Amino acid sequence: MAGAVAVVVAIAAIVVVNNDDSGSDKDKTRAGAGTITTANGPGSTATGGSTANGGSTPTKEEVALPAADTSRPPDPPVALYRQGKLFLEGSVPNELSALSYARRFRRILGAGNVFVDMKRDPRVPAGPLRVIVQEQYQFPTGSNALDPKYEGLLNLGVFALRQLPEAKLVITGYTDNSGPADVNQSLSEQRSRVVADFMVVRGIPPDRIVALGRGPADPIADNSTPEGRQRNRRIEATLEGIMP
Repeated sequence: MAGAVAVVVAIAAIVVVNNDDSGSDKDKTRAGAGTITTANGPGSTATGGSTANGGSTPTKEEVALPAADTSRPPDPPVALYRQGKLFLEGSVPNELSALSYARRFRRILGAGNVFVDMKRDPRVPAGPLRVIVQEQYQFPTGSNALDPKYEGLLNLGVFALRQLPEAKLVITGYTDNSGPADVNQSLSEQRSRVVADFMVVRGIPPDRIVALGRGPADPIADNSTPEGRQRNRRIEATLEGIMP
């Protein structure tokens, strides 16, 4: 994860998911470069305006993206999930792709938790996009037990996988550098497997989850301190293959 699974996800962790896809003022999605609004302006709603007979007509959402610097290599689309919010970055070929991604993730996380900071680059295909979960999911020394405090994050991962049927979840387990190498390798695999099992028990097909173990490789903190070793005993997760 150091991020954790999901569901993000997720995730601190989101337990209640806002499925409201209306376009109130908080539905305006902005993170510097890209802005999502509706055809009637930033303050209008996405559900429509009144008609003469009292009904409503749908309004059209729009997204404005700055152009990428084509003198540099193409930057594929990516999303970063942290503290309950998702940040869409990289490039897409057109505004429609960015809007499609934003809509899909808003249905999972809520409109106010998805931010667009993408650029327009015709050299880049529409997908796939990868979500990197930048949440901490850590384990006690020598343990592969799931901590209940992360259950909200894991359940968010389950929900995200259900809403993104083309996506796969890649889970990588790690350890600190204490103990024999073979024990650490086995423990890192157990840590990723216990998270995968959590997903499978809740209905996610096993072939949509990849569980890996890398032992003490790729430390994110100093193994010479207790705090650093704690951070290195972790899970990292990504959602792969998401299309607009």
